Amino acid sequence: MVGSMVSTQITFLNRSKVFQKGKPYSIDPEIDDWSGDVARSNFSRNRVDNIPVSDIRGKEHLFSFEKHGFAVIEMHSAMEYEDFEDSQRIDDVYCHEVGSCLLKYLDAAEVHIFDVNIRRRHPDYPFTEAKSGMPVQPAARAHIDGTQKSMKDVIDELGLSHCKRFLYVKYVSASHSCVRYTGTPNITWRPLKGPVYDWPLAICDPNSVDPARDFDYHDHVYGNVVRENILLHYNADQRWHYLSGQMPFEMLVFRQVDSEGTTGV
Repeated sequence: MVGSMVSTQITFLNRSKVFQKGKPYSIDPEIDDWSGDVARSNFSRNRVDNIPVSDIRGKEHLFSFEKHGFAVIEMHSAMEYEDFEDSQRIDDVYCHEVGSCLLKYLDAAEVHIFDVNIRRRHPDYPFTEAKSGMPVQPAARAHIDGTQKSMKDVIDELGLSHCKRFLYVKYVSASHSCVRYTGTPNITWRPLKGPVYDWPLAICDPNSVDPARDFDYHDHVYGNVVRENILLHYNADQRWHYLSGQMPFEMLVFRQVDSEGTTGV
């Protein structure tokens, strides 16, 4: 049904007085030997039920990257499903395909893809926690993957200091596991098999959020680096969307942050 509405559950950051003095943080699950008096995180989450999510299927043309912060574009790939086991082929073929597509669509001077994740949902997820050695799981909480600070850090690390104006370009794909599909939001999201009915991506219209009320900046601690992102608090004014039955040639492109300070969800 074109333009249908579904209800779902989304996990948000709980508000806390702790954040008046310091940022929320979390230690990545891959750091499995964490010990000492410092907790692995300093925040809690709450699951909000019955959140309406609008299906954009059949009205994709009504949503634009410039106005709504996301869009659906067509991208065909020479990659077969099995090719995504080959990291070299991902770098040589797939990243080139995605980069070329974004270069044309965004009318950009340069595109740099600095990270690729293949997500395979464990059959027991989300009823089991993500653990070290487990394939990357869907992100169960509402978040924005990048901030101006974290993107400037990446630009410096990659030696791209000439990029004074930027759009967050991080690529995350999805993979098929146990007849299920997974994915999390970044600047592009595309399933490796379709149609997607299990764990489709939900996107929040950035025009419906209030950064002062809805955002808390969060430090995600990895083994050798700390990346800042944004965790969302719930408010009833937020407008959520998804693309039902997403196919591999349908790539979602959406903004995380840019050099002008514009954010997306």
